[in-house]
Amino acid sequence: MNPLLLLVAMSSTVSPEAAPSPAASLPAYELRLEVDAPVLVVAGMISFGWVLRDELAPPFCGPDACRKDSVFILDRFAAGRFDAGFRTVSDATVAATYGLAALTLVLDEGLENGVNDAVVVAQAILWSNALGVLANLGARRPRPLAYGTEASLEERTRGNTSLSFFSGHTAGTFAAAVAMYSTLKRLHPSSPMPYVALGIGLGVASFVGVSRVLAGDHFPTDVLVGAAVGTSLGLLVPALHDAPVRFSASAGVEHGLLQVGGAF
Repeated sequence: MNPLLLLVAMSSTVSPEAAPSPAASLPAYELRLEVDAPVLVVAGMISFGWVLRDELAPPFCGPDACRKDSVFILDRFAAGRFDAGFRTVSDATVAATYGLAALTLVLDEGLENGVNDAVVVAQAILWSNALGVLANLGARRPRPLAYGTEASLEERTRGNTSLSFFSGHTAGTFAAAVAMYSTLKRLHPSSPMPYVALGIGLGVASFVGVSRVLAGDHFPTDVLVGAAVGTSLGLLVPALHDAPVRFSASAGVEHGLLQVGGAF
């Protein structure tokens, strides 16, 4: 064949690696220590910044100068609200949600596999909380309780009272609910269990969000953004473990044609 007339053909294939349904003896995800350990540490360290909240300055508007008419109109009904009981209920519900999520995986898969998959769920939760901490510190939005006198003066002048946007409690519980659904769906693709868990999880997460508003700790928009962030990370983090990106390339000459191929 005349070299000047040589036809060059190039073809590439880009497709996510199909994730086989794991056997009962296998976990839902394959962890990589060199990746997952730093991810957990970084997210945990950022989330840990929450304990320093009371070292921050109090709300910029002061205990008696926060005007309700300055609040976004859809949030205005919540301005001035405070109920310590709902705060306690929401805190307890969040703790119970995280504990039951880990327990469910251990009972379903056994200790080793359950802990393995709980790490992925924990990553989704921790990154939701970490983003919440960063948003809180950046926005410094006063909590609803700062716009009234139902809370004590001490409560209204705490550094924590300037951290309303967005709701980390809501983000974390939505992340847990959606990440648990993703995990159980991978473990039991033909079972109704993942959908039942999702329904219960979203119901509990919604209750947490409502409780945070009734407690006077967050405005409705804080809760809605938290739910969106948590849902997104509850889908994203398991998906990154579910379909790792890989690349391979090959090249060769066959029947006078130059062929180049690649796969992701």
